[in-house]
Amino acid sequence: MSRRSNAYNGSERKSKTAQVDNLNGVCVYPYKWRCLPQEIVFEILLRLPAQVIHDVMRSVYDEWKLMISTKDFIYNHLRNSTSGIIIVEENKTANGIYVEMRRGRLEICKFDCRDSYLVGSSVNGLVMAIAEGKKGDKEALYIINPLTEQREAVPYEFCSLERTTLALDEASMKYKVVLSFCPNGLPCVSVLTIGVDNDWRNLDIKHISKKGRESLFFRPFTTRGYVHWMGNSSILTMNVETEIIYEFPRIKEFSPFASLAMGRNLSCYYLSKQRQSGEYLMEVVEMNPETGEWTKLLSSDLKPLSDRFKGLKSIKPFGVLGGGEVFLFGSEKLCAAYNVRTREIQSFELKKKAGKYLSTAHVNSMIWYK
Repeated sequence: MSRRSNAYNGSERKSKTAQVDNLNGVCVYPYKWRCLPQEIVFEILLRLPAQVIHDVMRSVYDEWKLMISTKDFIYNHLRNSTSGIIIVEENKTANGIYVEMRRGRLEICKFDCRDSYLVGSSVNGLVMAIAEGKKGDKEALYIINPLTEQREAVPYEFCSLERTTLALDEASMKYKVVLSFCPNGLPCVSVLTIGVDNDWRNLDIKHISKKGRESLFFRPFTTRGYVHWMGNSSILTMNVETEIIYEFPRIKEFSPFASLAMGRNLSCYYLSKQRQSGEYLMEVVEMNPETGEWTKLLSSDLKPLSDRFKGLKSIKPFGVLGGGEVFLFGSEKLCAAYNVRTREIQSFELKKKAGKYLSTAHVNSMIWYK
């Protein structure tokens, strides 16, 4: 913290404090900012990362704290926010890592899962988490905001919650928990609307083929308005509003763990080896959830990666950042971001091997579901 003094109104002198946010290098001079109209302060705050607003800006002035706490500001900030990716250890109550691209650079922040581990996908900055009870006790299911650390228990009646995810019905703005489970080996899908339902509802899956139902043994993940299950031969897609499940064929060329965290439509990737050069080409495609049709999102040779990382087929994909031009992946104990346009590679170390981690598209926000 640095201090400096300036003269105002002749002999009157006042000191003003410069608060510096170490994460993003944001300098804030409260005395000067307080003279600005509220509308301008509102627009400036909208452009700051959610973590800076939550950890720094709301502590500057009471009127800023009130402004930041309004639904109008929170939802406007969400619409202006950059989407990133959460990386967490699978089924471990350990700290998570949030990664995003800002001004062409990787920005990383950690959050504490406390006694819980995350499951499923993120929606508007909210995720599902499971808290492990003491030996013999029942597990607890929560909806949480990792940034604000708000959490609330969700009622459940199942013995396994691993295949649970959160989704948003944008028509009603209600959040739904979707769970696929297999009692006696028979796949089922249940839904609970948070704050509305007291009991879970089983969905009709009689129209889904036997091969398609095998997809429900895999973890579900959410994109905007849809929940997906990717099996070995089929992809199941549930419309969150209508709760109808559709079945589409899976592309054979997809890599074993093909889905990429994007947060929009279902995105997948596959690698193909070029005959002449012997180099690998990465194709990322995006599915229309209504028709099942695939569109190429990006295509890039991976020569810079093959020069730096051994065994491209063994890399663990985490997702796509930067509007679709930055490929985030893990290799051994390294997390790397590859910009397919500039060919720039940025990386940081992981505590464990990349294969131990799960990822989901996420955006830091101050939203709560109520």
